[in-house]
Amino acid sequence: LLSLTPGELIFYGILPMETKRHIVVFYIIWWSLVLISATSNLFKSYLDIRSSNDLPHTGVIPATMKAWTNFYEDVMNSDIFIKDAINVQPYFDHPTSVTNVTAQIGSIAHLSCKVVNLKDTTVSWLREVGNDLHLLTVGFNTHINDERYSLRYDPPSNWKLQIKYAQLRDTGSYKCQISSHPPQTHSVYLKVVVPKLKIVDERNQKIQEKYYKIGSTLTLKCIVNQMPQSSSEVNWRHGDRLLNHDNLRGGIRVKTDVNADETVSLLFVANAGRTDSGNYSCSLTDVAKTFVMVHVLNQEHPAAAVQQGSSERPTLMFTFLTVSLTALTNLFLSCPR
Repeated sequence: LLSLTPGELIFYGILPMETKRHIVVFYIIWWSLVLISATSNLFKSYLDIRSSNDLPHTGVIPATMKAWTNFYEDVMNSDIFIKDAINVQPYFDHPTSVTNVTAQIGSIAHLSCKVVNLKDTTVSWLREVGNDLHLLTVGFNTHINDERYSLRYDPPSNWKLQIKYAQLRDTGSYKCQISSHPPQTHSVYLKVVVPKLKIVDERNQKIQEKYYKIGSTLTLKCIVNQMPQSSSEVNWRHGDRLLNHDNLRGGIRVKTDVNADETVSLLFVANAGRTDSGNYSCSLTDVAKTFVMVHVLNQEHPAAAVQQGSSERPTLMFTFLTVSLTALTNLFLSCPR
């Protein structure tokens, strides 16, 4: 993994920067202890030699001391000690040079900027508009006349730019910059999307009206695309009444499946009655909504006009023409030739 020799520290393989830093500190402490111990023993030997008149000592101790002094200077002036132990430059803790963020319109967008070893440098956020850079924040201070923008610090190292009520115009490239020498920059691209909702029939075709018989189970299906926030809830309403948690009527159930490509929400209303007719809506918070008109009809209505689970609107003109043609055919056949 590594090689430890006087004045030299070699890493083998890829190690996290924090691990390298700990090893470097251990390296310095270890060789410092060795130097202290050797110096102590050397000084003791020097005293023993000076007290003896029989042993030559001229030049021995100074030469040895000079060798240890040179080693100490090598350690103190080494690149490892200077760069990794004393003056570690700040750096971004992101796997890629550009981070892509998708936010739903009207939601709160968070743009992360993780900086390690910030020390006395400062983090700033800028927005790229054409060839220009517009300053947004410096440290905790905001420098834009838009209250939706602010800086949120998430310990230990995340300097997040927060944008409230994200709008389509917020889509674009943002820069997180460290005031090091030279300055370092990390790019974040924000895409604000509008969810697309539609209420569909059994063939997943968008519908605007649907017909049911009294006593049947009303079933509506809503498909949501471009919903990046899995925590968002699909709401069903009958008129202004929220149905997701409705306990007054009974027999109402909402089932929502969130997938990578789309979200599918089903509304079930058991034992449908006349009062269940009306306008039904499928919505995602307050940013997108779609409607369908539901008709619950009596059993005595023509069968063609009451199609349980059908999404096709009955055509009264077609029914009238069918009856008329049948009557004319019978009249024609009954006439004497």
